[in-house]
Amino acid sequence: MYISPLFTKSLAVARKITAEQNIFILSAKYGLLRLNDIIEPYNETLVGKSRAYLSDWGGKS
Repeated sequence: MYISPLFTKSLAVARKITAEQNIFILSAKYGLLRLNDIIEPYNETLVGKSRAYLSDWGGKS
């Protein structure tokens, strides 16, 4: 799902420095994901969200 050049390069670096079970993806919609988590496609960003929204979003467990 995540295929941007920046993501691809970042993932390659992460795989060089740690085991895959230590790599997570921070998703604007789903929060913290493991590499093997399966999710539905979405179009969500945190850009432009209010401080209150970001604070609530960051407090999700």
